[in-house]
Amino acid sequence: MDQPRQAVGDADHGRCANGNEKFCHGVRSLTHFQLSDEEKAQIRARITALEVEHSDLDYIIATLSQDPIHDQLRLRRLKKRKLMLKDQISALKDRLIPDIIA
Repeated sequence: MDQPRQAVGDADHGRCANGNEKFCHGVRSLTHFQLSDEEKAQIRARITALEVEHSDLDYIIATLSQDPIHDQLRLRRLKKRKLMLKDQISALKDRLIPDIIA
């Protein structure tokens, strides 16, 4: 009979030749694929906190933009921070969506 095939990086209980349990040549082991409920809750809480900060920055940027004597450098830094927050939120939301193995 044929033996079931092991997933990439799943040989020897997730260890590769380099000894890394979670990653094998840049590919995440399928044995560490699922997030626990606690991890998902932590990610959701972090997303909520980042969304609040993002909303606050949006308000601050709008307020500073209305002032004719606003500090351009400060405004640019706030906008950059807001974009970084948006990227972090997107990355965390992507972690909550399970990968579909084609």
